[in-house]
Amino acid sequence: IKDIENERAREFIWEGQRRRDMIRFGTYFTGTWAFKTTQTSTDKGIYPIPLEQITSNPTLKQNPGY
Repeated sequence: IKDIENERAREFIWEGQRRRDMIRFGTYFTGTWAFKTTQTSTDKGIYPIPLEQITSNPTLKQNPGY
């Protein structure tokens, strides 16, 4: 699995997919990388629900941290 993650990192460089892949492979919170200087907050493992969706469906509740 690590080889797949590394290949995707090289293949999709500059395309903005690295964070999503690191969350998927479980390395976003536990892994280390060159520019990581602080502990990553676990609430950043999910994305915010778009405002348009929340507005159109009042039963939706925004994800924590957003």
